[in-house]
Amino acid sequence: MGRPPGKRQDPKQPPLADDAAPLRDPRGLRPRERLFVEAYCGVANFNATKAYAIAGYKSGPQSRHNAARMTTKDHIAAAIEELRAAREQELVMDGREAKERLTLFARGNMRKFLPAADPLQTLTDDDLALIKSITPTKYGRRIELHDPVRCTELMAKIAGALKETVKVEHSLEDILAASNAGPGE
Repeated sequence: MGRPPGKRQDPKQPPLADDAAPLRDPRGLRPRERLFVEAYCGVANFNATKAYAIAGYKSGPQSRHNAARMTTKDHIAAAIEELRAAREQELVMDGREAKERLTLFARGNMRKFLPAADPLQTLTDDDLALIKSITPTKYGRRIELHDPVRCTELMAKIAGALKETVKVEHSLEDILAASNAGPGE
């Protein structure tokens, strides 16, 4: 609609809705395209037709074709790749984060979980750090300690001092020959 003919718009007022440019996000996506990308990488699980419907596009005989075509548009494909990579990065624990998590576990203190009057409260923090679990039984408590060999092995791997090797006893030719021979031959 806009303003009536012959009327000028007051410069202090914001433009009317149809005078405004379509709203876009920093990646250049329109709102419905952004919904499509979010749905495609999320609940639609990379199914373009489902994402197309979720984003509110009209369904019909051409929906599948239109949905597939949307994924090939440069700005939408770039947004899909950016979002996919960001979500993948969130899921993957890198080496630094793994070391931080191991350090957190290694510095854990059992003292926080013991009653104040518990005899184990008299142990030092280093001694309490050795305890993996405490399980009540009908004969008293069962205390399980962390495996010092496993801990040493993990630290050696992190430091690069321990490398695992795999001994291969068959050649590729032997494996292929055995698979081509079939069962019982």
